[in-house]
Amino acid sequence: RAGNVSEALEHYAIAYRDDPASRAATYGYANMLNLAGKPAAAKKHLRDSSFVEKGDPRFFKLLAEAENDIGNIANSHFSLSEYYRSLGELRLALQQLYLAQKTSDITNYQRLRIDARMDEINEELVQLEQGTMERERKRKERRR
Repeated sequence: RAGNVSEALEHYAIAYRDDPASRAATYGYANMLNLAGKPAAAKKHLRDSSFVEKGDPRFFKLLAEAENDIGNIANSHFSLSEYYRSLGELRLALQQLYLAQKTSDITNYQRLRIDARMDEINEELVQLEQGTMERERKRKERRR
């Protein structure tokens, strides 16, 4: 199996070198770096990629795996939160942020970042609930 991972890692490295804008090459290479026990390289690769600000769930999932394997548990939970948020799973995103807050070695910067994201997600939830209530009100009016 180790031979397969190292061989796949080499193939993805070539694919990424040939086409760094390829999502498949970027994420495949990051995944192989994680599987090869090189999470710091996977994290750097993802952060240096053109997909950093795209809100792609796969990006956040791979980043969370790398952060976890490095031992950055708060950052791993934050990235998982972004993963769930990008899927529209806001309550699961909040749950990951609560877990990140409970991490013992959390820094002040991480705490502030987590708190800010929690505020944003809570606001999104309020807006969704208001929209749902408004749609329900209109539905009832149409039935009259």
